[in-house]
Amino acid sequence: MPEELTLQVAAVSDPGLRRANNEDAVSWFDEREGASRATLLIVADGIGGAAAGEVASREAIELVQEEVAGHLAAGNILGRLRAAIDKANRHVYRLAESTEEYHGMGTTLSAAVIAREKLYVAHVGDSRVYLIRDGEAMQVSSDHTWIADEVESGRMTIDEAASHPARKAINRGVGISASVHSDTYGPLQLLEGDVVLLCTDGLHDVVPDEEIAHLASTYEPEEALPELVKLANSRGGPDNISVVAARLSAVAVAEPRGGGPVFDIDEDAALPVPVRPARGGMALLPAVWLPVAAVAVAAVLAIVLLTNGESANTPSDVGALGPPAVTIRPIAASPTGVAGASATPAATTVAAPAPAACADDSPAILHKIASGDTFSGLEATYGLDTGAIEACNPDADPALLQTDQEINIPCGDRSCAEVAAQGQ
Repeated sequence: MPEELTLQVAAVSDPGLRRANNEDAVSWFDEREGASRATLLIVADGIGGAAAGEVASREAIELVQEEVAGHLAAGNILGRLRAAIDKANRHVYRLAESTEEYHGMGTTLSAAVIAREKLYVAHVGDSRVYLIRDGEAMQVSSDHTWIADEVESGRMTIDEAASHPARKAINRGVGISASVHSDTYGPLQLLEGDVVLLCTDGLHDVVPDEEIAHLASTYEPEEALPELVKLANSRGGPDNISVVAARLSAVAVAEPRGGGPVFDIDEDAALPVPVRPARGGMALLPAVWLPVAAVAVAAVLAIVLLTNGESANTPSDVGALGPPAVTIRPIAASPTGVAGASATPAATTVAAPAPAACADDSPAILHKIASGDTFSGLEATYGLDTGAIEACNPDADPALLQTDQEINIPCGDRSCAEVAAQGQ
């Protein structure tokens, strides 16, 4: 499908130069449900020494994958990731408490899901999730370390933190205590050319964000990731190094389905000269034509409807244009904010929706939970993106919805009356 973005995914893991064991774990897999596709990227850095760290990271990743597999394309992604990490935490904690050789083990865990060209992240520990766009790395996750807290509070400078003996101590991890709070982020809109990269501290401790962004944005993942590992090892390789990355591209590429192995690194291989087309090339529709296309589609629809003796309402508003590099898609389904023409039967009467607001004060309507309601089902009913209701109601637990509980339904770039009408 040339008009849809595809993903190129790769993962690598290396013990580094100073560790006998590799206590990291890294994985990814792809799933589809009808036309929906979701890809999970996950990385973990085990702690506990000897074999314990390896056990913690491996067990946590395997359990999270088992819990979310088959469900990601259905929606409620952040809720599912949180629940999976909670279950992994209980599992690793019980192993550590019940087995003497595993006592004190734990692991970081960072998971990212790419679905419908949006990014969803759940995170515990000091591994990192980056969104790399236009050659710049944005750290999506926060480091759960004592040092990071000291710097944020102003009690320590960044320079002091870089050489502090406790800089590696995490204050939150999977399996360290009976319960854990995972940070969640998203949904974040992704664009063609974006790279989502997850890594353990074996990389980001010795390779600055600027260098990570340069390699990841210049080369395809299967070429860039081994180079990042080589770079970390050239600077001492003090820790295990694991990276998984996905790049969004408008060019169809062959890739393994259902996940991929972590591949070995050829230290002598030369990095090829990048041949990827520049952003905004022939695969992209210049943003200046999008309003013209929207008007043309509306005009054609109006002519067809009038010919059949029906009347068509004109769109109540047209969203702002998105970024200049916009993927060619049907205008009505465009993620860039360009609204397509809509036709609502003139006889339809909708009661004025009850005013409400999301957590970010954006407009919303109230909905009373009925028996059997789920966030994903309501998103389908109201025509919302996956995760939209959860983002609007951060204090509502999607797994504990009660009958007659009131939640907010976000209006987004539509009128609240239109959203209410679709839900009836």
